[in-house]
Amino acid sequence: MCRRVTLTAYSGPCLISAAGTVIDGKTVNCDLRVTTTGVVIRNSRIMGTVSGSDQGTSFSITDSEVIVGTRTTETTGISTANFSVARVEVTGGNRGILCNNACDVRDSYIHGTQVIEDWHASAVRMQTHLTLVHNTLVCDAPQVPPRGGLERGSCSASLTGYGDWEPGVQDNLIQGNYFAATQYAAYCAYGGSSTGKPYTDATRNIVFRDNVFAKAGDCALYGPIGDWDPSKPGNVWENNTFDDGTLIPNRRS
Repeated sequence: MCRRVTLTAYSGPCLISAAGTVIDGKTVNCDLRVTTTGVVIRNSRIMGTVSGSDQGTSFSITDSEVIVGTRTTETTGISTANFSVARVEVTGGNRGILCNNACDVRDSYIHGTQVIEDWHASAVRMQTHLTLVHNTLVCDAPQVPPRGGLERGSCSASLTGYGDWEPGVQDNLIQGNYFAATQYAAYCAYGGSSTGKPYTDATRNIVFRDNVFAKAGDCALYGPIGDWDPSKPGNVWENNTFDDGTLIPNRRS
């Protein structure tokens, strides 16, 4: 049975530096920046973003909303490492969630992406040690109209993984998620083996298991999965289907 929560205004700092800070049942009207460990956010509505760093910070968000709102600069809803997310709706930003390392995202809904100018968008971007389980993902921002014959901002995929940064895309579990149809993204997911990226050769241990991709339009412009290399060490593609039950084959894309 769901519990009704009455939210009250958050009056604490937007820069959270006290270890173990708890935000419970609050409406937060700022971007929260976490500079410490053990921060807990629950039963709250964040009218902004939540971010930590790659080292020395950790936080969790449960049973909450993160509403990025309209921005004029590229913005990520939840980032960057050492965080857990459960039963959270993330709306807006050109990226809903960015995981550089050690993130757990479950039972959540990431959507409402925003694109302007030459931005590129995704619901979730993965680098290393992401556990992404039982979520609904969609990059649903319309493409920015071309200008001067040149393509401009658009969705890349609902889930992106590129070998741009060291050590590459590694050790990620993508299981039991629903990839909603998007007419704006190239693919519904990228598998980490993008040609020309500096750390693509280091891609390994990417597991796609029991995911469901919308059949409409084969999920995206070019299909459900792009830059997927089944020959990479530890890569697994198992029981991924369209929503009509059709099995999606494990092949290089």
